[in-house]
Amino acid sequence: MNEALIEVEGHNGEWFTVAGTGAGDRGVHLASENDGTEFAGLYDAPVTTIWNSTAFQLGATYGGIREDKYDFTLAFHVTETAANPWRYNDSALRKAFSYEKRSKLWVQVDDSRRWLDVQLVSNPRLKVGFDPNGQQYGLVLLPLAAAYPRWLEVEATDEFVAATDTTDGSTEMGSVVVSNPTDTEIWLKWMIQGSSGIRWTLPDFSFGDDRFDRADADADRMIAMPELLDGEHVRVDTDEMGLEGQVNSSLDTAVYQRMNGKMFLYPIPPYTPDTELPVVVSGAPAGAGVQVRCPRPWTRPWGLE
Repeated sequence: MNEALIEVEGHNGEWFTVAGTGAGDRGVHLASENDGTEFAGLYDAPVTTIWNSTAFQLGATYGGIREDKYDFTLAFHVTETAANPWRYNDSALRKAFSYEKRSKLWVQVDDSRRWLDVQLVSNPRLKVGFDPNGQQYGLVLLPLAAAYPRWLEVEATDEFVAATDTTDGSTEMGSVVVSNPTDTEIWLKWMIQGSSGIRWTLPDFSFGDDRFDRADADADRMIAMPELLDGEHVRVDTDEMGLEGQVNSSLDTAVYQRMNGKMFLYPIPPYTPDTELPVVVSGAPAGAGVQVRCPRPWTRPWGLE
């Protein structure tokens, strides 16, 4: 069995191998649970179930779940190395983490490689029997949080490139392949290449999701995007909770106002195999394209495939 490779990627671009092959390359080793690392706090995404009951109800009725941020402590044995004394290695580790900027905790097991975005939630602590400079050793505890409670893999992508010229008002239909091998739903991202007069129509299939009581009616739902301006490219993030809105223009135009109130409604369910979805383009020269990006969020650092 191959051991897990665990690495820290600092917000400043610094890397530390803290467990597995090459651990301690910069004098930093991930400590055990007995020494302060809260492995349980970063394993499964933190969930609280919601239960409701009326005054005279027997028992309760399930009302959903609330997903909180990851909240845990990592402990590190920090020592001197041939290249640097303890205080240099300790300083480098501290500078890799920030209260405001996100660092990455990477975990790789066999062909699975995922990361968790983390940041400090309170001040680091040092445990040492005496003078760490004299001992060239310190046990450093970092209280961390992950605002987005998902371990991420590199997104999967596919694209469609127009093979014909449709600037005469004709249309061309193509397709892209999407999938979701993860244990949680995903929201597609679209990168739309544009120029004056191009109009894309993108899929928003329900995949059986009945959250709007339209699972059947929206089984093959399509969204007609607004006609693009000269030199305009549009990024679509279908996530209903996206902080930047669903559509953003490279020209910083209010492209969402040109959507006529239409929104993308549906995610891709967990464990969806490769699925071909249609895309339609009109008013485009040959070579115009659209790319779809499928996020890869997991609720654990490994497994659940």
